[in-house]
Amino acid sequence: MPIGVFNVSPGDLSGEALQDLVEQVSGSETAMLMDIPTLQGATLSAAVAYASHVLVPITPDVHSVTSVTHLQKILAALAERSDAPGVYYLINRFDDSRPLHREVRSRLHDLLGSSLLPIVIHEEHTIEEAAAQGMTVVDAFPESPVVHEFVALAEWSCTLPASPQKQRKEGIA
Repeated sequence: MPIGVFNVSPGDLSGEALQDLVEQVSGSETAMLMDIPTLQGATLSAAVAYASHVLVPITPDVHSVTSVTHLQKILAALAERSDAPGVYYLINRFDDSRPLHREVRSRLHDLLGSSLLPIVIHEEHTIEEAAAQGMTVVDAFPESPVVHEFVALAEWSCTLPASPQKQRKEGIA
């Protein structure tokens, strides 16, 4: 799948600049991924207006439960639209041996239900080792268990229904 990487500051992800970026990318890319800070409400709302799916990575800590609650409030307004994106949550850096991680995962499951993916990305030292070598974990440690989790996530993403590119609506900042 072709992937384009763009470095854009949050201030550039609004109004006409965002529309121009989406139009530029939509002609050449199959998928566009945006990494947007959760607490940037206006930027998040503007970017999500173009999304068919939203994937929210969550670290298994108490702060994440609060952040998810805040994010759900932001996305609730968008959920009323007929073209609202599907929102999914993924636990990242999970460690089964930590009671807090297991407790937070249970709490997130209660809070998010089926929106919380059954796939988790486990905490694994090979990710940091690969980054230190200037490589991805897939290239540096292809047999690592975390690579199989990334593959499962990629396979899951391929099952999502495609939707036509959303057009900018008047009034969306």
